[in-house]
Amino acid sequence: MPRQLFARSIVRIALTPLPPFVLLASSIWLARSFSGWVTVPLHFLLLLAAHRAFQTIVHDASHRLFSSRRVFNDILGDYLAGGFVGSSVAAYRGIHWQHHRFNGSVRDPEHGDLAKIK
Repeated sequence: MPRQLFARSIVRIALTPLPPFVLLASSIWLARSFSGWVTVPLHFLLLLAAHRAFQTIVHDASHRLFSSRRVFNDILGDYLAGGFVGSSVAAYRGIHWQHHRFNGSVRDPEHGDLAKIK
């Protein structure tokens, strides 16, 4: 694999938590600027997008996005995103490694079988 895939950019790491916080700030600004039920769907979409962005950070931290030192990486992931999604990086990593091990099979904990949802 190319070395560039494993390089860590300080700027990129510093900007990683920015999108979900911008989405949260946008929802707060919307609430303070406009009132009424018309804005509820917009709040829902903004908060849903922020939650997904926080979950992506937890996922990336489980792959050691922030640091090759697990303790430092997990602390950053937990404080920047884990609390917002209700999962620590270490807890998610345990499930996620099983996903990599059994990817796409019925033993994959992140596998959604649409045939069972009838």
